[in-house]
Order: sequence, then C-alpha cells, then structure tokens
Amino acid sequence: MTDAGSQVAAGPPRWIVALGGLIVLGFVGYFGFLGLDSFGLAEQRGTATVVGKEYLPAGTTYRSVMIGGQNRVVPQATGEQHLLALKVGDDETVFAVDRGAYQRIGEGDRLPVVYRRTRLTGALQVVEIAR
Repeated sequence: MTDAGSQVAAGPPRWIVALGGLIVLGFVGYFGFLGLDSFGLAEQRGTATVVGKEYLPAGTTYRSVMIGGQNRVVPQATGEQHLLALKVGDDETVFAVDRGAYQRIGEGDRLPVVYRRTRLTGALQVVEIAR
C-alpha cells in the first residue's frame, strides 16, 4: 500500500549518467594517451637547421569569462614571441627563443639541439639549443 502523499525520488535519466561516464572516459583516455606518448622520454642530441623565423609582437587576446551569471569578454595581454622553425632530420618543429638568440641566429644556421621524440606519434620536441 502506498501513501498518496509520498513520492519516490527519481534519479537522473540513464542517458545522462551514461553521457557523464563517456565524458569522463574520454578525458581519462586523452590524458592517458598524452602521458604514454610524452612522459619520461630520453633526450637526444643532434643538429638542427633553421628553416624559418617568425616574430609575433605583443598584443591582446580575448577570452570569455562567466561573471555574475553573465558571459563577459575579458582582454588578456600576450607577450612578444620569437620563434625559430627548426629541421632535425626530416622533421620540422617550432622553438621559442629569447630576443638575443633570435637576432643572433639566421636562417640556414646549423644549431646543436637537445630533443625528444614522442613514443606513439613520433613528434619532435626540441628541449633546448645546446651550447
């Protein structure tokens, strides 16, 4: 016998629980893949050729932030960047350097570098320009 005034509290629909589980599984899988691909890699030494240079001036970018229940666009300052396009073997990557190094290094220069190669994707990561 049930009371007319009592109600059984219903939980969330099953599809919401399943969707939440899939989202969590997706995050765990993505960050697990990143961990397997890039943590604990051995550093190697080699020679890189500078194949390009790019200067990105300081500026402003914008991002959306929830403030007081309303979505607001907030400006955010970005610093200048000095980038070198490097080629190690057959692979190219971009590496940020300070202004002095950017001015001192020219296209076509060969530089000693310390780099890593990721396990699963084989991507090239320059760690530093060796001295």
